[in-house]
Amino acid sequence: YAAHGIKIRAVTPQNEPETQQFGMMPACCWNPETEVEFVRTLRGKLCENGLCDVEIWPNDHSFAYSDKVDWQLRAFPEFRKNIGGVAFHYYDGNIEQTEYLIDKYDGLRLHFTEAGPRLYDHYDNDWCKWGIMMSKTLNSRYSSFTGWNLMLDETGGPNIGPFFCGGLVTRNRLSGELSYS
Repeated sequence: YAAHGIKIRAVTPQNEPETQQFGMMPACCWNPETEVEFVRTLRGKLCENGLCDVEIWPNDHSFAYSDKVDWQLRAFPEFRKNIGGVAFHYYDGNIEQTEYLIDKYDGLRLHFTEAGPRLYDHYDNDWCKWGIMMSKTLNSRYSSFTGWNLMLDETGGPNIGPFFCGGLVTRNRLSGELSYS
């Protein structure tokens, strides 16, 4: 990536580490201790390769997992030193469940890393939903908001899972026309 002028600023070690997706799509189930150990190893490998400044954002899962993150930070003090923030999705729980982590862990940064429109559920007018979610993210002192997916085609592709995802932008495969969620 660096050879092409792309600077990697952060990585999430595993998307949704505590879900098995009911066998409907690729998954990797990690218990909290495994995630902590992987992050420790990843931090070492990044530093060995001159990438100590790359942040690691664990969890990368629902707001409902804030207590799991709290436990990891309490049980493994070195965990805090190895991460640059914590990533959350909006699928379960609510953003308010995560806010205490910022105060409890002095300056811990939270990142909203996954959510996006459903292709067939009010796609043409769900902009209000995303405006509210982005506002909540900023009001809850999150450091970043990442939409998922940026652009897909009119069938929700490419998609390897069972969900009918839409992009924030849809590009018609035949006409090339763009439409926006």
